[in-house]
Amino acid sequence: MSDELARLYNTLAKEIYAEETTLEGLLLAIDEAVSEQGMPSVAADCLRMMVLDAYDMVEDAAIPGARLVQEAADHMPSLLIYVDLLLRMKEFDQGREILTRARQQWPQSWNLLEYLITLEVFAQRLETAQELVREARLNKVLDARGEDLESQIDKAMSGPHWPKTYRFSSKHYLVESDISEAICKEAASLLEGAYTSYSVRLQRITNLENNKFRVFLFSGEASYQRYVGESLGADAENTAGLFSGFLKQLLIWNVPKRESMMQTVVHEGFHQYLDLAAFRAPNWFNEGMAEYIEAAELVNGRWTDGQVRHDHLENLKKKTMMPLADFVNISARRFYAGDVGLHYSQAWAFIHFLRNSSKKEGDLFDRLFKGFVESPSSGRVVRDAFEDVDMAALDEQLLAYLEELRND
Repeated sequence: MSDELARLYNTLAKEIYAEETTLEGLLLAIDEAVSEQGMPSVAADCLRMMVLDAYDMVEDAAIPGARLVQEAADHMPSLLIYVDLLLRMKEFDQGREILTRARQQWPQSWNLLEYLITLEVFAQRLETAQELVREARLNKVLDARGEDLESQIDKAMSGPHWPKTYRFSSKHYLVESDISEAICKEAASLLEGAYTSYSVRLQRITNLENNKFRVFLFSGEASYQRYVGESLGADAENTAGLFSGFLKQLLIWNVPKRESMMQTVVHEGFHQYLDLAAFRAPNWFNEGMAEYIEAAELVNGRWTDGQVRHDHLENLKKKTMMPLADFVNISARRFYAGDVGLHYSQAWAFIHFLRNSSKKEGDLFDRLFKGFVESPSSGRVVRDAFEDVDMAALDEQLLAYLEELRND
């Protein structure tokens, strides 16, 4: 490419992640760059793959990605973006084949090997991932990131190394702790009840009895923080627990109030469930449902949901919600930036509205959930679900619904 076309390419690449241009506008700009300024088709396909990926149109992005693998097999960045798309579509065999072939071309590339190891972890082939790390060490291509990855794989396989470990295995959960067996049983019972509710009202996970959800309850915050830092390289400060989609582990520490700890178990437990049921669901849906489920109660031995979260209602009374047309398309970066508390409150409110206001909204929720289960392209699912919905009218209905909740 000429210097001018390279500058245009870089400008468009920056605009893709600036979130200031529409999907349609970006795709049009790429087409114009090809027809009017002669941008090579390979560069245009790379941009198309990037923009469609940024808007969570994973399967759409894979179309130009597949062309790139054929036409620009020597361009590693494009190849790695395409493999990442395959990983999110759970096309592990195809991704493994592409990376194995590419490693013959770049045998000393740590980036390629890191992607392959990551793919094997997500495919839950942990022993294979461990062997690849050993191979990298022998071939002297393992860098500092590789040593971190080796530690993560060890933790994905064995969990925390406590002096004394208590365990309780229920039908769908394996709970371990350094506190007591009793707390393992309590958490497992709570999670089983919540899972039964998901199975009836959302979707049952197949073969879960042979591949149980893993849960670790830490006796103190320090050991929890240390484990999260070492295994994920993340700061878990000011958190009572989290679910790691990489480790496939639910991690909770023993906060002073037992009720708060068990609420966190239920909240993060929903993330763990959704990771298997619809792991590419958007953040507003994932967090909104977790906030919604967290308030559920056991009544006569059965889980009932739909309880009102007055903390969220109060927060929304003080602040202005984002228009739903923007909110349902919010990126992960924007959701967890700025006023995160407002985003959580709006996510809870919208989920509560969809699940409890009327059959029409309930059908919309069902359509969304079914779409997230069937497709990793959450952006496409959202667009299709809301295509014929008057979003301004939906904003007004949501505000009226929240006012009704306050007055009840």
